[in-house]
Amino acid sequence: MGLGDELMAAGAAELTGRKHSARVKILDRHGRGRWHELWFGSKHILGPDQNEPGMITMVDGPGVRPYIEAITPDHFVWRPYHPIRYQLPLVRVDMAADGLNKHGVELPARYVLVEPNIKPRASPNKQWPTDRWFEFSRLCRDAGIHLVQAIPRVDSKRYPRLAGVEAVLTPTVWEALALLDGAIAYVGHEGFFHHASAALLKRAVVIYGGFISPDITGYVDQRNLFTGGSPCGSRKPCEHCRLAMEAITPADVLAQLEEII
Repeated sequence: MGLGDELMAAGAAELTGRKHSARVKILDRHGRGRWHELWFGSKHILGPDQNEPGMITMVDGPGVRPYIEAITPDHFVWRPYHPIRYQLPLVRVDMAADGLNKHGVELPARYVLVEPNIKPRASPNKQWPTDRWFEFSRLCRDAGIHLVQAIPRVDSKRYPRLAGVEAVLTPTVWEALALLDGAIAYVGHEGFFHHASAALLKRAVVIYGGFISPDITGYVDQRNLFTGGSPCGSRKPCEHCRLAMEAITPADVLAQLEEII
């Protein structure tokens, strides 16, 4: 599980805190207090060692995510869930944007952030085929749409770059968020950037395929491309997810993008 999970945890904690006029301590599966840098600036989330009268505890962390019923060697078993949008503190994002500017990053006036890669150890069923990504980027060039890709580390094997797409090194999560904040939209897989797009009120086209459904981790104001019928949660390559991803064409994604921008 990753950064998107931490944004969902923050959204749930913020909603609970507002509803009960209390602050929330997020616990791991062992009952210990947790903290994540993405929660910086939250008015309702307590630090891992903080305690106060009337506080509410909430279990949410690796191995105990609220949208996962069980994890087997082959599958994630999903449970009904709906993410709560978490609003990120723009002060921290703006500071990171200043850092990008100091690095001499020059970006088009209007650009779309794309994320063609999935995180290490994620299910391969979340990956839209690489050849589809290259075709999508070609179609965008023909349509006059500027694409920008965030690169967390200089590692071409782990983070392949799209040909003809501006690649920006974003070694910190806040710099990646600053890059997203400057974009007019996001296109990519279900994951951190689609949750971050919701948090920054950015338009998004999210490629789901068949692994997990937007009914579980999606936002109604995003364009969610889910073609899998019943989300399988398979941790290993499966025919169901392959066919679901193949059903999503570069032209489909471009059409959705053009509608929202």
